[in-house]
Amino acid sequence: LVQRTACKAFSIISKGIPEALLVELNVAISETLALVLNSSLTDENIMCSLLEILWCICAREPRFKDYFGSRLHITNIVQSMAMYLPNRMIQTAGCSFLWTLSSVEIAKDIIGSCGGLGVIINSLMAHLDSPSIQREALVALKNLATTTGNKRVIMNCGGERAILISMWYNGRDETVLTQAFSALNNIAVDTTTREVQSVSPEILECVLRGMGRHPGSLPLQRSALFLLKNYSFSAANIEKIAQNRTQFVQHIQTALYSHPECKERAQYLLKKL
Repeated sequence: LVQRTACKAFSIISKGIPEALLVELNVAISETLALVLNSSLTDENIMCSLLEILWCICAREPRFKDYFGSRLHITNIVQSMAMYLPNRMIQTAGCSFLWTLSSVEIAKDIIGSCGGLGVIINSLMAHLDSPSIQREALVALKNLATTTGNKRVIMNCGGERAILISMWYNGRDETVLTQAFSALNNIAVDTTTREVQSVSPEILECVLRGMGRHPGSLPLQRSALFLLKNYSFSAANIEKIAQNRTQFVQHIQTALYSHPECKERAQYLLKKL
């Protein structure tokens, strides 16, 4: 009861702790939270508050990312997300925590090798009606899909299909679609092996619908054009895109005229088509 109350209180005040105090107390805070994490995995209430705290402090102070980016701590957090899949607060904070850690290269590899990507995909599929979880999970997949190994794990875990289902379910939410397009961007092309994923007709249909429904959204249009450009590095993908040439040209031209920032990508695609 004491730990539950303390964790809840700390989760409330953690966003307001002065930066200087976080730095000064980073060792004491890290060791205390690690002790709670390692001893309270079976307490859902504590884990709910604890993940909120970890995400907040890791986003604010790099020292915490280095400390909690170890295999032990990441494995425990992944395990807690798997145990409490129906808990939306745990899934939201867990996905946020994992994508925050993705800026640390070694942590990115650990997340991919200890089941973290599968847990994120499960969270995406289990909470299709929660835009906040969809956004956090998609950002996590986007940030983690920058290595060859993680791309393969995402594909093997059904990540591309999960993103497709998310796009169908949340087609009217431009923020979810934008993050979905960005996640697919990083999955589509492997800059190390020079491989380009084959695009499915269903994904292209989602891109068409998204561009058509949200012509005024610069982030969505920019992300959609970048995704189409990445897919276009494959001749086979160009043929698939060209099967809906009229619609794609119309949406690309709309993006070009409405958003000057998209000029380079839009003109590239128009030449391709």
